[in-house]
Amino acid sequence: YSKTGNWEDRVKATNLRGMARKTLPRTIADKFYQHVRSVDEKVYSWDIRGPRIYDQLQNADIVALHEYDCHDVTADYRGTCESFSEAMSKDWDGAFLKDPLLDRDPPSGGAIFWKRSAFETISNIGGIETVDCNETGFEGAVVNIDLEER
Repeated sequence: YSKTGNWEDRVKATNLRGMARKTLPRTIADKFYQHVRSVDEKVYSWDIRGPRIYDQLQNADIVALHEYDCHDVTADYRGTCESFSEAMSKDWDGAFLKDPLLDRDPPSGGAIFWKRSAFETISNIGGIETVDCNETGFEGAVVNIDLEER
């Protein structure tokens, strides 16, 4: 990458494996990198990370999640295997605002949840609703608009 467009001004990026290979013998660098990857998979896999995130959210009244792709991902959030949206639906209402990429698997987008006990409902809307891009949800109370950024 170069801010000026001049090849000599470019910024070089190196990932962890590349840095390890530059500073350690290759066999040690590769072994180190594989160890980091195995720990990363144990710590950051959703079945481990998801329930920790779910627990942290319980102290909030409003939660907004960006790059939300765990709506239907199952894990042990509350002592039983269920999807993230099923776990959230116990105490929360909310909207999953799907991004415009319809073929994405799993579906992704943003989500907003509000704790039922903290807010007074002004109509009979409730639950967790999936709102496709350029559509409305909750009887028009939630709008998911693609800003078509260029």
